Parts: sequence; C-alpha cells; structure tokens
Amino acid sequence: MTKLSVVLFLIFVAILQMAVNNINNPAHHKNVFASSLSPPQRYQNLIVSVADHQRDSNADTTRLLSYGFKVVDRCPVQTIIAAHGVDRNNNNNDNKKENGTECCSLNLFDAMLQWNPNGVFPSKSQVKRSLEYGKVLLFNATTCTTDVSSIEDGLIESTALHEKNKEHMEDICVSLEDLQPHIGSITSALEPHTIFILVEPIPSLDRYPLSATKYMFPPIYTIGLVPIVYEDDHLAVVNKPENMTTIGETSGSSGIRDARNNDLQSALGFLLRPSPLDPAYHPRPVHRLDRRTSGLVLIAKTQNSMRTLSRAFATRVVSKTYSALVFERCRELSTRLGGGAAEDGASSSNKTKEWLVVDYPIESREAITEIRRVTAPTSFSPSSLLSEEKLSIDRIDEDKDNCYETFSLVEVQPKTGRTHQIRRHLSYCLGMPIVGDSKYDGGARHLRTNGMYLCCHSLIFPHTHPMTSKDNANTNDNTNSTHNDGQQSPDAAVKWININSDDDDPTSIHGASKIIGSHLSICIPLPNKFKQWTN
Repeated sequence: MTKLSVVLFLIFVAILQMAVNNINNPAHHKNVFASSLSPPQRYQNLIVSVADHQRDSNADTTRLLSYGFKVVDRCPVQTIIAAHGVDRNNNNNDNKKENGTECCSLNLFDAMLQWNPNGVFPSKSQVKRSLEYGKVLLFNATTCTTDVSSIEDGLIESTALHEKNKEHMEDICVSLEDLQPHIGSITSALEPHTIFILVEPIPSLDRYPLSATKYMFPPIYTIGLVPIVYEDDHLAVVNKPENMTTIGETSGSSGIRDARNNDLQSALGFLLRPSPLDPAYHPRPVHRLDRRTSGLVLIAKTQNSMRTLSRAFATRVVSKTYSALVFERCRELSTRLGGGAAEDGASSSNKTKEWLVVDYPIESREAITEIRRVTAPTSFSPSSLLSEEKLSIDRIDEDKDNCYETFSLVEVQPKTGRTHQIRRHLSYCLGMPIVGDSKYDGGARHLRTNGMYLCCHSLIFPHTHPMTSKDNANTNDNTNSTHNDGQQSPDAAVKWININSDDDDPTSIHGASKIIGSHLSICIPLPNKFKQWTN
C-alpha cells in the first residue's frame, strides 16, 4: 500500500468518525432542525399580516401590510435539556412551580447559547440583541392555544390573507396580533415545552431591509395609529397621533432608550415603501412634534431629501400651521390678540386677518410665533369638552364664576423651533394656555380630561424634486403624478403652489412671500375633538 493510499484511508476514517459523532450529538443545530418538532419542509415561510382592527379607521384606503419571513431553524428546549444532561427530576434545584406552570431549569440566555444555530448567538450580548430585535419566536407545544400546531392546522385555512395568496398554499399565515405574545424578549418565561424558532425576513421591494429597520416585526401598538397622508419616492407626510414621541428618547441615568413601540421613527420602516432612489436609507422625521401634540410630520426617504428639507427648516422657508383651543386666564393679555366677545345668544366666528407677532426669547434664544383668532372668545362649561353634541352658549353667571371657562380657537405659525414654544408663548405672553396642557395651564386640572388641544394641520414646504408641467396639470384634476403615485390620503388637501419672486400676492397663504419656487401644500382636518369648534 502506497503512502498516498494510507493518507486517503486515514482521511476517510476521520470523516466517518466526525459523521458518527454528529449523529450521536442531538444538540447539533442541524439535527435539532431535523427533530420531530421541526417544521415540515413544506412550511418554510411565515406570512405576518397586520390585523384589520389595528389599522386606521379608513382601512379601505390604507394598503394592506404583510411581511414574509423564512423559518431558519427550530429547537425544542427538551432537546437541549436532554443533550446536556439536565436532571429534570430535581424539583428543589432545577425545576419549580410558578402559578401552576412548570418552569425550565435552564434560563433563557443559557438555553439560546447552547442552541446557537449557525453560530448566531456567540455571546449573551448577541442573545439580548436578537431578542430585542424580535428574531426569536417562543411557542409552547402543549399549553398555548396559538402554538405551532394550531398555526399549521387552523390558521392556514381561516386566514383571509391566505385566500389572496393562492400561490402560497403552504405558507404559515398569522396576524401580528396573534404572533405578538410569542415574540421573544429578555423577560420571556422559559418552560420545558418551549420551542425556539429563528426567523429572518424575506427580501422584498415593498419593505426595508433588516439593516434599516433593525426590528423584525412592526410595533403592534403603533403600526395602526399612524395614517400616511402623502408618500412618493422622495418623502412622506404622516399624521402623528397624540401621546407618541417622534423619536425615542433616552431616559434615566442608565441611558436606555424607550421601548420602540412608543416612537414614530421606529414604525416608519414598516409603514412606508423603500425609495428606489435610496433603498437602504431608513426614513427619518425631518422635524419633531411634542409627544402630546398631534399632526403632520415631514419624513425624508432619501439622504438627499433629508439634506434639502433640513436646510429648508434651518432657513425658515417651511410654513407650519397649528390649531389650538385655548382658555383665557388673563383678560388683559388675551385682548392683545384681538377679536371681541361673541354676541349674546349666538356663536361668533371672527377669524382675525391680522397676525399678532410674539417675539419673546426662550432659554436665551430667539423665539418668534405668529398667532390669530379663529373664533371669538365664548364661555362654555368645561364638561362641553366631552360632549358630542354641538355647543350651546352659556354666559358667565356671577354666582357660578368657577363653573365656566372662556374658550377660543386660534391658529399659530411658529417661525422658530424652540422647545414648547407655542405652549409657552400662549400661556406666558398672552395668558391663554392650551386646553389640556398639564405643564403650562396653571393647574387647570378640570380641563385635562380629553388630552391636549394642539394639532399641526398644515405644511407648506419646498419639494426635493422640482414640479414638472405634468405635475402642474395634475394639480387641478387630482390625478397621479410623479410625486403622489405612492399614496395620498383622501381626507388630505394636497396641492402644488408655484410662487414667483415678482408676484405681489402670489398666494393667500400667510408667509408664502418668503418662500419662492415650487412648494407642496398639505392640509388635513383637525381631530374629532375639535369638531365642536370647527363646525
């Protein structure tokens, strides 16, 4: 036998020995994936749809959101326990009962490190990050009503999305709401019958890559609360609801970012379509609204749009108009705004043509706000804030001076962007705090029952892409153009404004004389709670 034959024989014996060792090692991820609880080969895709009742009230005008995922690996915890010789009969040390549920002797981090399919969990920090981004699903094979078996047996036949995707007859279809309890987190309880499932997104032209979103699944508590008002390949405008932060902030000394379900920016990657001009760029808000302020937020979908729009805000060529319901705390200050009291027995609409300029620095920085009345000051009972019926006029009674407040609706256009600028100027400079503003209302707790009455309902800004003659023609017939072929809300008034420098009065919109060129004007109705003051 030649030396070459001996070497080849030894290599063959070594390969055979490695194969035998792998067969005898049930903890190896390939054998785990082929275990009895592994997904059948015909079920390799997970289709997650946003539940209809989580969408906006105008669900028929909002595109159906669905996301595809590939099942990469699956591992039952029992396999890990058996592979590492964990004594499950030792009830004193390894197992314990909590709320009648048997708990696993392994903690979540140790179990995932021992599973470690394809080396994706090399350390506890990687385990924590994978759980934070939702890469691991946790199902209970025996006690959970929405386990893997029920998904395979029941939801495929009953899911409406399945009816619309006949070509995916063997995909697992589930709504985000049903899947939410099974998305792993660092606080998830690990039970002996838990099944780990590792998923990764299926690339699609209609969704941003994981490198942009970081998170696997859209935030269920905010994805249906943010209507898309306008969207094209360059930018988008969304309607941020009240009590949602624009960009997640760090809190406390630990510097940990707030839960991603609480901020607008984290939801944008799941709401908007990627721009073919810059598909890897994650959409970002160009400006911010306070958490308690609702209304329009301008979103950049490309890096070039972010630069252009940020420059427009810095040079003050963007016009933002807010509406606020205020109550008069100081009559001497509020009379500076103009607009007399309503006539007896009738509600008066007295939209002041002249804007009052409030130039008062905030934290030693220039702060300018322009304000005008929309309705004349009228006295109503605070309980009228919760009434769905049209307001009736209740004049102030001397014996019931504490039972009535003088309300009026105002429009506000901030020329600078200081923290709480509108709220401070209305309260401190005019004695007219915003209804529901718990920070600057002077302790008017009886007016905080229906949130804060401040909404940004109008934006005028220079578009990144110049308006063409085709776009100008489409302005009148509301047909699609190169700028609004993505999506446009039917409730929004979207139009192009072409402002020339030599026009004496190019438009009736306040402040437009300072902005030259093609601009996009977007206006939305005020929230329903303003209805009594806008009818």
